[in-house]
Formats: sequence, structure tokens, C-alpha cells
Amino acid sequence: MRVGVLIALIAAIALLVPTEAEAGRKIIFYQSGEDIFEAGPLPAPYDKEPKLAGVKAGFKCKIFGLFWAYMHIWDCQPVAMRGDTYMNDAKLAGAIGGAYKEGDMQVGLWTKHGRWVLGLIVVGIVVIPIVSRGKKDGDDEDEEDDEG
Repeated sequence: MRVGVLIALIAAIALLVPTEAEAGRKIIFYQSGEDIFEAGPLPAPYDKEPKLAGVKAGFKCKIFGLFWAYMHIWDCQPVAMRGDTYMNDAKLAGAIGGAYKEGDMQVGLWTKHGRWVLGLIVVGIVVIPIVSRGKKDGDDEDEEDDEG
């Protein structure tokens, strides 16, 4: 078990240590700011307007993420979106907010749930050495009991 942890640790260090070409640049593994999430088609009557063809209903939210998994998504506002751009016309946003809730946002699997995987990895990195040390100490006590 310790060999696997050691290999994972060496691999992580190898990925994080910058090469000579990257020495002047910083490697960034976090995201912060805003992102737009699609929720569905525009609600009626806006879905029939020709000038809004291709526009979808969505939410613009503030985000914080690590390794492309969002740890926290908050302050979501309904918007009309096309690709990476959005419109936040008050009437249109009100109709979108009435038709969709934040739970309707289409957030990718890793983006939405990756935080739990990352959390398990961190817990594993902390817990495995503690448990390994405990087993090693327990084995020594058993050996002493057998001899005495």
C-alpha cells in the first residue's frame, strides 16, 4: 500500500515541478470568477422571437474551482445566453427566473461532483499514512506479547 502512495506522490510532484521552459510561468490549478450554465430553451413568448434564435436560458454564476472541478457555485442570476456571451435584459431574465431554478443548470459531471473525488483524495493522503503507522505500531505490540 505504501508503494502505491509513494508512486502517486512522485507522479504528482513530477507534474507540479516546472520544466526549465516553464520556470518563469506559474502553474495555475484553480478557477475563480464567473461562468454561464445552460438551463434549457427560452420560455414563451421569447422562444418565438426571430432575433433570439439560438439563444438559450441559463444562469451566470460566480465560481471557485480546483483542477476544473467547481468547489463552490453561488450568486446565480438568470440570463439569456448564446455560447459564452449573455444578455441580462430585466424582462427576459425575469421570465427565465420564473421558468427555471438553479437546479436546472446543466453542469458537467466533473465540474459538479469532482470536488468529492478531490476531497476523497485529500482524505486518503492524510488518512492512509496514519492508518499505516497505526497498523505498524499494533504489529510491534503483538510481537512483544508473543515473546513475553
